[in-house]
Amino acid sequence: QYAAAYYNRGNAYRNEGEYDRAVADFTAVIRLHPEDAAAYYNRGRACHNKGEYDRAIADFTAAIKLNPEDAAAYCGRGLAGLGRGEPRDAIRDFTRAIGIRPEYAPAYHSRGVAQGIIGNQAQAEEDFARARELGFCP
Repeated sequence: QYAAAYYNRGNAYRNEGEYDRAVADFTAVIRLHPEDAAAYYNRGRACHNKGEYDRAIADFTAAIKLNPEDAAAYCGRGLAGLGRGEPRDAIRDFTRAIGIRPEYAPAYHSRGVAQGIIGNQAQAEEDFARARELGFCP
């Protein structure tokens, strides 16, 4: 029951832009339930929002180890990789997310961004078009 309170408050803090507080609450959840993949995922999102890309990648990687079929965790790690300046690694993560959830529009959009960064304009346009087909409007 304490974990749920920390979890809910952590999400509220993250939504309000209180990322340090969100990280603290998700850390409390992880201390109580170290196998909670969602807590690592959400702490990773808060770290990403803070610009702490290495910490975010570590948390998304932990979430993936606990739940290897979590497309959102791969996408989150890819976004943190982009933040760290590693578009090729990000493309691998976005592609993995798409392999898990072929209808996951944010992964197509994000992969399109990464493809554009490395100069693959045709692939970027394909990914953006697929994201739009799936209803993604950034």
